[in-house]
Amino acid sequence: MIFRAPLPNLRRISGLVRGGIVVLAALLAGCLPASKSRDSHSDADVLAESWVYFRNGEYNKAAAGFDEVMGRTKQGEPEHLQAIYGLACTWSLRRPGEDTARAAGLYQRILDEAPDDPLASWCALALVRQKITADITGKLSHAEVMELYDGIVRRYPGQPAALEALVCRETARLRMPAPEGGPAKVVPILTEFVQDPKNSAWASVGHLILASAYRALNQPRSEMNALIQSMETWDKDPRSPKKDDRTRNYWQIAVLADFQVKDAETAKKYYRKIIEESPQDKRIYYARIALERLEAQGTGPDRERDR
Repeated sequence: MIFRAPLPNLRRISGLVRGGIVVLAALLAGCLPASKSRDSHSDADVLAESWVYFRNGEYNKAAAGFDEVMGRTKQGEPEHLQAIYGLACTWSLRRPGEDTARAAGLYQRILDEAPDDPLASWCALALVRQKITADITGKLSHAEVMELYDGIVRRYPGQPAALEALVCRETARLRMPAPEGGPAKVVPILTEFVQDPKNSAWASVGHLILASAYRALNQPRSEMNALIQSMETWDKDPRSPKKDDRTRNYWQIAVLADFQVKDAETAKKYYRKIIEESPQDKRIYYARIALERLEAQGTGPDRERDR
């Protein structure tokens, strides 16, 4: 049996890329200090601690810290804006206990008070995402979703939030019918996108969507290469508490190389990665069987090397 992943779900892609948004925005705004004194309780220190609480899922502590800085800073000050943004992210993304209406008001507050601040683009993107994720009945068409993200791309050209919006826009385009959308439209746009060094932070996700486009076009070798590039450009955030588990991706590449591309060397490489890096994964049994089969098909020096 060949295990294939479905076309990317727009909300799943949004969730995939949003994990680093708050930290990236905080770094851009300069609220994470390079060093920290143990006894210091400056606004920058409280903000940094609050982001740590946020990443660890301690939302009450995160909200309290952001609220504290908001209360003792003045309107327009960088720390004040950063605290508003942090509190908005907390109320928007916390589970359980989210308050999206309150979060939307905080995002809009930054847009009103500081439309030229680097955080404004992230707030605009957050409001777009709220509108899309709130559409649980599916009334928004893929074209409408694409237009919402395209508005961010056009309004904030070159900014990190616009790069994320572009990735989400192309995910929506992938699901649209031709001639307005579809995989043939997505491939040239994202190929140019991932080749630009300025977009390196989103290259991994871009390659992942390209793989889905190539799958829809029935181009298995291009799909495999895009999946490999997605893995090679994956920049894991060392501060994230989430486990860095690449086994699923290795399995996709190995099975694709094995059964569709007929690239035994690539298949063996990624079966071995599963065996070596994820000894407790349930797929290791099938990886061993597949590796033994491929090695048995080899002859001479190649077979000896692969043992």
